[in-house]
Amino acid sequence: SRDPRDVVHVVAASGAEAAALCTRVGRANCVAVGADAAPGASPAERAALAALFARSAAVVSLLPASMHADVAERCLEARAPLVTASYVDASTRALDARARAAGVPVLCEMGLDPGVDHMSAAQLLRDAQRAGGRVLAFSSSCGGLPAPETNMGPINYKFSWSPKGVFAALRNGARYLEDGVEVAVPAEQLLAAARPVEQGRLAAVFNLEVLPNRDALPYAHAYGLGQSALSVFRGTFRYRGWSSLMAQFQGLGLMEEKPLPPGVSTWPELH
Repeated sequence: SRDPRDVVHVVAASGAEAAALCTRVGRANCVAVGADAAPGASPAERAALAALFARSAAVVSLLPASMHADVAERCLEARAPLVTASYVDASTRALDARARAAGVPVLCEMGLDPGVDHMSAAQLLRDAQRAGGRVLAFSSSCGGLPAPETNMGPINYKFSWSPKGVFAALRNGARYLEDGVEVAVPAEQLLAAARPVEQGRLAAVFNLEVLPNRDALPYAHAYGLGQSALSVFRGTFRYRGWSSLMAQFQGLGLMEEKPLPPGVSTWPELH
């Protein structure tokens, strides 16, 4: 926080890592805390985090998405608002009634994508509706990409977040509405569903492609589109060629999470 009266506790499983982050920030009101936030942490560490949550104005979780439900449970117990950048999943959605009853905000999808894209979409749609417009088609695409002058790597991408998360996202199916027809893309066909971006100002400057991004249909309700929109699409931007390259990686088995066979330590041994 830029306000010196606010104290930000940076929590990491490694106290040294938390201290290094605070040092990089360079503000006296940034305090490092070493604590394990995993569900299987010791009772002492869970108690220490519970006490920290209870005296905090808010908790911002940058943990893997699979850990958010446990953190949310502890935030509800401590009556501490929670903010995450991850998508709402079944485990966090199941806490909705409890959070509302307790009056504790649990705000998911508050990053760039999802997050900022929701805010900009809501503003555009609100302005159109206030002007008497009727929304017939909605499309929102986003992507964190390296600047072209720095994009010199072989995969046309630079990791600004969890590499595992980037590759895991390629195993998600997608669903959207196109001209009144629901389109379902199975996870194994997601990369094949990428399309080149050939229209608009972005196409004049960047060589991009867009992949369908998860299930877009619930956002028609969230954005207040009702039944008027015949097309509802959410997409992910990548530099052109990303999807075909990732498909080759998948074909080689490089994105599988199963352990390597015993004795395998080199590429030739893998094949």
